[in-house]
Amino acid sequence: MAQQMFCIKCGKEAVSGTVFCEDCISKGEQLASAPGVVTFEICPSCGKVKSGSSWKEQSDLGKHMASELRRSVRLSGDASLKSLGIENLDPSENSSNVILAVSLVTHGIRKEERIAVRVRVEGNTCPTCNRRSGHYFESTIQLRSMGKTRDEVIGRVLSYATKLCEEYEKAEEGFFVSAIKATKGGVDITLSSNMVGAALAKKIAQKFGAEVVPTRKLYGRKNGKEVYRTTFLVRVAMFSPGDYIEYRNSQYLVAKATDMIELLPLKGGSPVRIKPSESSSLRFLGGRELEEWVEVVSDEHGQVLVVDPSTLEEVNVLCTRDHPRGSRMKVVRLGEELVETVSR
Repeated sequence: MAQQMFCIKCGKEAVSGTVFCEDCISKGEQLASAPGVVTFEICPSCGKVKSGSSWKEQSDLGKHMASELRRSVRLSGDASLKSLGIENLDPSENSSNVILAVSLVTHGIRKEERIAVRVRVEGNTCPTCNRRSGHYFESTIQLRSMGKTRDEVIGRVLSYATKLCEEYEKAEEGFFVSAIKATKGGVDITLSSNMVGAALAKKIAQKFGAEVVPTRKLYGRKNGKEVYRTTFLVRVAMFSPGDYIEYRNSQYLVAKATDMIELLPLKGGSPVRIKPSESSSLRFLGGRELEEWVEVVSDEHGQVLVVDPSTLEEVNVLCTRDHPRGSRMKVVRLGEELVETVSR
C-alpha cells in the first residue's frame, strides 16, 4: 500500500506525485513566463514587419502581434497550456501594457496565471526600402528597337515587362524595380537583382522574339566576393501582329511577331517566316488604320467590283474568296490600291 503524502506547506493531503496539495499548487509558484518587453519592428515605408531575420507583409498587424505574444510564453515543469487570452493589446499604440491571461494544467490541477508584458512598436526601415531609397541596382534591362523605333511596340513590351516585375516583387523577397526611364531609342529598367534581370530578359526574348546581349561590369566587393552589375540589351523587332509591311517589293500582313516573324501575303503566294534579326529589311506600311469596309457591287471570276469610300467610284479588287453582291468586305488601302485582307 502506497504511503500517504502530505503537503509540506499546509499539511493537507498532497496530490499524487507531488509534495503539495491542490490549493498550494494552484496558488503556488508561477509556472508561465514571458519576456518583460516584446518589441515589434515595422518599416515606415512599406509597412512590413520584422519576423525573425526576415521582413514580411502583415495584413492584420493585431493578429500578428497576438500570435507572437502567444509564442513568447514559456511553461516550466510538466505544465501544459489550455488557453491564453490577451488583454489591452492596441496595435496603434507605440507602447502599451498588455496582460497575458494564461490557463494551464499541472499534475491534473487547473491553474490560472497572469503575466504583465510591455509591448513596444518601433519604426525601422527594412533592408529592401533602405536599398530602394539609395537607388540600389544590380541589373539594367535596355529595351531597344531593331530598326526605327515605334512607341506603340516599345509600350507593349514595357507593359509586359512591368507586369513581370510586379509578379517578381511578390514572389522574390527583397526584389524591387529601382527606376524606369525613357531614353533615346527605348526604355531602361533598373532592377535590384541580377538573377531576376536575366530571367526577365529571357522571358521578353521568348515573348517578342528579341535578341539579348548581356554585358557585365565589376561594381565592387561584398563579403570577400566580387559583385557585378549586368546590362541586358534587349533588341525587339518593331512589328506587331496586325501590321502591314513591305518585304522584297511584296505586301504582307504580320501574323506573328515572337521568336519568328510570320508574314501572310496580301496578293497570293505562300507565307514567309523571317528571324527578328532580319526585320530591318521590312518596311512598315501601317496598322489597322489602313483597313476599311467596302460594299460589293459585283463578283465575277475573282474580280470583285466595290465602291471606294474615299472617291465613291467603283474599283476592282483582286480576291481569293467569293463575295456576294450587296455584301460588305474588308480591304486594305495601299496607296491608291484596295487589296482584300487575309485571314489571321
